[in-house]
Amino acid sequence: MVKKAAALIAILFILTTRILPQEAEARVFTDSTSYLVGDNINYFIELKYPESLTVQIPPVADSVRFIDLISVKPPVNNISEGMIRSVFQYVFAGYDSATAVIPSMPIVFSSADGKVIKELKTNELLIQIRTLEVNTQNDILDVKAPIKIPLDLVFWGSILLAIILLSLAGYYFYKRYRLSKMPLESRQEMILIPPHKVALKELDELDNKKLWQQGKVKDYHSEITGIIRKYFEKSFGFAALEMPSSEVMDSMRKLPQLNVIFDLTRSFFENADLVKFAKFQPLASVNEEMMKQAESIVRSTIPEEKAGVSDVQ
Repeated sequence: MVKKAAALIAILFILTTRILPQEAEARVFTDSTSYLVGDNINYFIELKYPESLTVQIPPVADSVRFIDLISVKPPVNNISEGMIRSVFQYVFAGYDSATAVIPSMPIVFSSADGKVIKELKTNELLIQIRTLEVNTQNDILDVKAPIKIPLDLVFWGSILLAIILLSLAGYYFYKRYRLSKMPLESRQEMILIPPHKVALKELDELDNKKLWQQGKVKDYHSEITGIIRKYFEKSFGFAALEMPSSEVMDSMRKLPQLNVIFDLTRSFFENADLVKFAKFQPLASVNEEMMKQAESIVRSTIPEEKAGVSDVQ
């Protein structure tokens, strides 16, 4: 009985090793047989074999030398009724025109213990890589002139107008928002206190700082001229804060109501410019005179209709 069982096992092993390899299959194919230079060449290896076997694929890039390997896709495996179907995809590209054969490759199937059961040779593939056809009979054409896009004035004018309107609306709502966030007292002061009141208040505050008495002569002259420049902007509407002294004087010449303080203002700015730009060290009397001149500039230009308006505290 033992001998019969051993013989039966031997027969089954021989039959298994002969039948399984017959069920293993291997083929290769591409998505086309004709490509342009630089096209992707999709090369597929399709295998079908029993679950009990393992498969070994040689390095594909070493077997295919006349085209370049671009990438390798993950294999796609399907198992059904004890059989595995695997598809391996390789992407190549050719950069020279050629007609060539992709040679066959050996696919090795082994058992679980590493014993080679069968080796299959894949089929060969013939592919063609070609360049674009050029008609040599035609004349060589010059480079095409740039395409001119017609200017639609109505369209772009509408866009520009919309941008301007949106900007103005944004600025308006921003100012409204800023105003709404200000304390009530600050809003009243900003709206109701006339420029000459503000200037005189700032001059008084500057005088109390005692800057020039502490040796900060340049700071003193910068601040006092800044107060007068801001007063001119608020009261007479020209950008005195952004102008040099000479331009401020030019702007004053155009306003008859400032003739009364023209000479005084010129002397005021000349003294300040000497300190700020020529590093002139004035006497104490000059610093005191600067404050008197600033107050006189403001008081001499108070509008008559606003003379009786009181400060809002």
